[in-house]
Amino acid sequence: MRRAGFTIIELLVAFTIGMMLIIGGTMAANSFNARQKVDAAVDQITEVVSLAKNYAMTRQKPTSSYTRAIEYVVVIIDATGNIYVYPGNNSQRRDTVSYLHRNINPSEVTVTGVADGGLIFSVPEGKLVDYREDTTIPHSSSDVTITVALAGDPTNSKIITIEPSGLIR
Repeated sequence: MRRAGFTIIELLVAFTIGMMLIIGGTMAANSFNARQKVDAAVDQITEVVSLAKNYAMTRQKPTSSYTRAIEYVVVIIDATGNIYVYPGNNSQRRDTVSYLHRNINPSEVTVTGVADGGLIFSVPEGKLVDYREDTTIPHSSSDVTITVALAGDPTNSKIITIEPSGLIR
């Protein structure tokens, strides 16, 4: 007499295959989410850097009551994920009034900092310049790079490159 049903071995094989599919799908979803977080941070940083370059090219002032001359626009990205954009001139390197401040969720991504004076766009060309003793000089021929990585996973990272001409890649 033959019984209908599955043997214990068939059930174990089916269970093992099912678990492998679930684990693989979970890992793929986690990897996708990590890439999305890095991509979102890169998009935010690129947007702010482009905006700063446009402020420099259009000589836009941070507020309608702002009266000082603007000779360049300073972008600061610190290690905690804060991005600041300030106007500046040769008598006051970085003003206390800012164009904007954003935070890109530092608990999920890490950003190599662009310290004070590290990213300065000239007015009205929008090119990178270096600040030296109350004057600005054309930036060196090397690009400025900003690395964005998933916190705890530096293998999942992207690089933003700003050329001396001001082109953002």
